[in-house]
Amino acid sequence: MKNLIKNFIKIKKEKILQNSFFVAILTLLLFLGFFLRDFLIVKYFGFTSESDLFYKISIIPMFFVGIFCIPFGQALIPFLTKSKRSEFKSAISYFYAISILFCLTLCFISFAIFSLQYFFLKNYFFDQNFNLAFLAFLPLLILSGWLITSNSILSSLHYYLLPSFAQLIVPLSAICFIFLFANSMGIYSVIFGMTFGQVANLLIINFFLKKEEIFLWPLNFNRPLSIKKDFWVNYLHLIALAILTSINLPISSFLASTLGDGALSIFNFGIKFNLFICGILAAIFSSVFLPYLSRAIKIFGVIDLKNFISFLILFTALILTPFSLLFFYYSENLTFLIFHRIIEDKESILELSSVISYSILQLPFWVFTAILVKHGNAISRLSFLVLTSLIVAILNLILGLFFIKFINVAGLSLSLAISSGFGSFLLLFYYAKEKYLSISNALIVILIWSLFIFIIILLNYEKFIISLEKLFFKF
Repeated sequence: MKNLIKNFIKIKKEKILQNSFFVAILTLLLFLGFFLRDFLIVKYFGFTSESDLFYKISIIPMFFVGIFCIPFGQALIPFLTKSKRSEFKSAISYFYAISILFCLTLCFISFAIFSLQYFFLKNYFFDQNFNLAFLAFLPLLILSGWLITSNSILSSLHYYLLPSFAQLIVPLSAICFIFLFANSMGIYSVIFGMTFGQVANLLIINFFLKKEEIFLWPLNFNRPLSIKKDFWVNYLHLIALAILTSINLPISSFLASTLGDGALSIFNFGIKFNLFICGILAAIFSSVFLPYLSRAIKIFGVIDLKNFISFLILFTALILTPFSLLFFYYSENLTFLIFHRIIEDKESILELSSVISYSILQLPFWVFTAILVKHGNAISRLSFLVLTSLIVAILNLILGLFFIKFINVAGLSLSLAISSGFGSFLLLFYYAKEKYLSISNALIVILIWSLFIFIIILLNYEKFIISLEKLFFKF
C-alpha cells in the first residue's frame, strides 16, 4: 500500500491524470467527428456499393499504417524520452529519413498489391471506380506516416495535448467536403476532405516542431551511435504485434464483403462505437501513459511500475466491465432510436444492432491487452504478447468462418469478442506467473471477467440456446 500511495504522489507530480482527462476529451471529439463523417456517408450514400468502396480502398493503406507507421511511433516514444539532449536532434533527423523512406516504400507496395488484386479479382471484389479511388487515397498513407513520427516526437517533448488537438481538423474537413461536394463528387468528397485535413494537421504540427528547433531537413540516413540494436528488436516486436492485431479487422471486413452489398458497411459502421471507446483509451495510453512509464523506469525503477500497472488493470476492469454490460443490454433500443429514420430496412437495423452489441463485449479485454502492450513496450518484454496475438488471430479467423453461417455479419463481431477474451485470459495467467501482477489481483480480475461472461449468457440466454440447437442439428 505504501508503494501504491508513493506511486500516486509521483503520478500527481507528473500531472498524468490531468493530461489523461484532456487527451480523453480531445480524442472523444475526434472520434465524434469521424463518427459523424461515417454517419453522413450512410446518409448520403446508404449501405450501398458506393459506401463499400470507401472502406475497400482504405483496407490496404490503413493496414500498412497500422502495422508499420504506428509501431514505429510507439517505439520512438520510449527511446526519445530516455535520450540525452545532445543525442536527441541527430536521432530525430535519422528517424524522419527512415519514416519518409518507409512511407514511400509502403505506397509502392500498396500500389503493387492493388494492381495484382485488380488483375485477379476485378470481377469479384472491385468495381469500375476502385482504381481511381484507390490512387486518390494513397497520399493519406504518406501523410499519416509523417504525422505519426512528428506526433511521437512531440509526445517525447511533453506535448501531450497538441497532437490530439491538431487531429480534430481531419474529420472536420471531411465533414465540410461531404456537405459541399457529396452530390457532385460522390465518395471522392470524403477522400479529398480527409487529405486536405491531414495537410492542415501536418502544417500545425511542424509549426510547433520548429519552435523546438526541430526541422525535417536535412535528412540523415546515417544511423547515430545512440540508436542501438535493442530499438530495432523492440520495433520488430511491435510490428509483429500490430500485424497480428490489425489483421483481424481486414479479414473480418473481407468475410463481410462476401455476404452481399451493404454487409461490409454494416460491419464497419457497427464496430465504430467499440473502436471509438478503444481509440480514446489508446490515445491516453500512447500520448500520456507510455511517456510516463518510460520515464518511471528510468527514474524510479520497475518495482513501482508494477504497482501502477496492477492498479490500472483493476481500475479499468471495475469500470469498463459494467459499462460494457450496460451498453450490451440497451444496444438494440439505442440502435433503433438513432437509425430508424435514416435506415428504412428493419433487418439492416437488427444486423447493425447485433454487430454493435457483440463488438462492445471485447472492450474490457481489449483495454487489458492494450495496458500490457504499453507496459511491455516500456520494459522491452513483448515476446509472449506476440505469441498470444498469433493465437487470437487464428482463433478469430476460425470462429468468424464458423459464426457467419449462423448469425451472418454479427458472427464476425462475436468472433472478435471471444478470441480477444481468450487471449486476455492467457496474458493474465502469464503476467501472474512472471510476477508482473500479484496472484490476488489476478484472481480478482478473473472473478470480474467470469461474472461478466455469466451475465452476458443470461442476458442472451434464448439466442444462446437457439445457437446450441442449430449447432447440434448441424452436426
